[in-house]
Amino acid sequence: MSEPSGIGRQRIQFAIFFFIVAAIGALFLNQPWQNNGSQTSSNPTENQSQPAETNSTVDVSTTGTAPEGELIVTPVSLGNADAPVLIEEYSDFQCLICRRYVTTLKDLVNENFVDTGMIQVKFHHYIKYGEESILAGQAAECANEQGKFWQYHRTLYDNQKGVNRGSFTNDSLRMFAAQLELDTDAFDTCLSSDKYRAKVERDTADGKARGVNNTPTFVVDGKVIGNVTSVDLFREIIEKAMND
Repeated sequence: MSEPSGIGRQRIQFAIFFFIVAAIGALFLNQPWQNNGSQTSSNPTENQSQPAETNSTVDVSTTGTAPEGELIVTPVSLGNADAPVLIEEYSDFQCLICRRYVTTLKDLVNENFVDTGMIQVKFHHYIKYGEESILAGQAAECANEQGKFWQYHRTLYDNQKGVNRGSFTNDSLRMFAAQLELDTDAFDTCLSSDKYRAKVERDTADGKARGVNNTPTFVVDGKVIGNVTSVDLFREIIEKAMND
């Protein structure tokens, strides 16, 4: 059999090249990352955990009561109980966006709206990231027994190193208590008892029943607002609530 002519060889080479390109394209199109973004990373990033800012509201009512025999704990609050507007905050101590809010906006919100008597703030746990979050939530409740919830709350966010990276262990949580000059024996007894676990989990379940699905989420006078990213937007929402 005679060898292909120069033109014939070029045609064969072109056909092989076309077949290889087509095969690679088919392989690429069948990869999971082409699934319209329906799959997410097992280690959530800051961008994945941030809810879209919105001014839309959903009417909700407070739900959930403690089962018989379970410890009943009043939500920790800031401000005057007679303030015209109630803002409820749902947060996870491992949430990166929650950390941003606490370290950049919370003091300004307190100064502008809590200290001036416009709002009362109540804190609720909303567990997104598992056992470290639950343990940190229980530790904050134990600190609350000694009147230092908000100091411990800030310490947790200041020491957050991302999601499920070992930021919150029994040892580190006890160390934070010592740094805040809590009675460490009482704190250790409280934390090891696991007595606030049900409270932390119930907060989360109640939040879901109210329509909360991300952190941080703010509920203003019973209406789910979502995340709020500026003092000006807080002011707009608060003034609207006061005028409703």
